[in-house]
Amino acid sequence: IASWEWIFLVFAAFGISVGLWALRLPETLPPERRLPLDFGRLGRAAGRVLRSRFALGLTLAQAVIFGFFASYLASSQLFLDDLYDLGDLFPFFFGAQAMVFVVGMLTNTRLLDRLGIRIILTGVFSTYVVMTAVLVAATVASGGVPPFWLFALILSPILFAHSMLIPNLRSAALIPMGAIAGTAAAVIGSITTLGGALGGALLDSTYNGTLVPFAVGGFLAACVALGLFLWSSRVWDDAVAEKSRIHA
Repeated sequence: IASWEWIFLVFAAFGISVGLWALRLPETLPPERRLPLDFGRLGRAAGRVLRSRFALGLTLAQAVIFGFFASYLASSQLFLDDLYDLGDLFPFFFGAQAMVFVVGMLTNTRLLDRLGIRIILTGVFSTYVVMTAVLVAATVASGGVPPFWLFALILSPILFAHSMLIPNLRSAALIPMGAIAGTAAAVIGSITTLGGALGGALLDSTYNGTLVPFAVGGFLAACVALGLFLWSSRVWDDAVAEKSRIHA
């Protein structure tokens, strides 16, 4: 309905509108519990995240798989246009995959109370690794460019798994953070976003006119992230115990 420049204009207008509206919102936190903006506190929170094997491993796992997702965001239109000559269908393809994300997030909220975050992460990571391996196999077997329907079919469960991994990894990483959880969340989010952006850019740079680099990069990212998750899981009980001690 408009040129691409309007995307940024709408975002700017939305941001300004939300910012102005936020000025109307009162602070609900009691004065004695409020913390001023303190870069020293931010540095201490960053140090605590980096010193915690549990939090650091889960944070790096997020960064690795977010890099694969960032590459998908940057390259999916190129794939449809350059490899499949379906550039005009990109909005529908991208929108359909976005709905997969929505379904994954809604499913996650329903499963959390039933299974718990640790079981969900273990099961979803297994799916993530298997499906990225299937993508590699399908891509190599098809000479670098699998049929579009097969690519979309395999990509959907990968994105579904991704939509459950990121929020759960981020929530789990905060388990031992205690009273600095809010600041630690900002640190973890920054590391994830920066690391993912760099990783995604690196993966994008390997594009060679086929899906092979993307598929192999996704499988390697899934394996590395799974390894980091397992490394952190070995001290999961210690992290939960530390949380209980802090609350006590």
